[in-house]
Amino acid sequence: MKHLIAGLGNIGDEYRNTRHNVGFMVLDAAAAASGIIFKDSRYGYVTRMRHKNAELVLLKPSTFMNRSGNAVRYWLKKEKIEIENLLVYRRSGHTHRQHKTQVSGKRRRAQRTDKYQ
Repeated sequence: MKHLIAGLGNIGDEYRNTRHNVGFMVLDAAAAASGIIFKDSRYGYVTRMRHKNAELVLLKPSTFMNRSGNAVRYWLKKEKIEIENLLVYRRSGHTHRQHKTQVSGKRRRAQRTDKYQ
């Protein structure tokens, strides 16, 4: 099974090591621990790793956070990954899971399933 893990952040040195880049930092730590390197690709930096019997595609979008949906959407489609298999790390360190819902047999847009205070 294939999963997309997107770590969101803002590009530029002024955001390095700030709370805005927690998503980047999480993925950088996972890559360093696994000895893998991100490659510059379309809409971001991408690498792959395996965990148990799952293939993980790690994505650090090369856009500002408010435009990161374009990168995530592109990589979901390119890799043929269902939205249930998307995990997003974003500012403040919270994770955000998305899923699709069905109403009268029709697919609705992805909705947040977490609760923030």
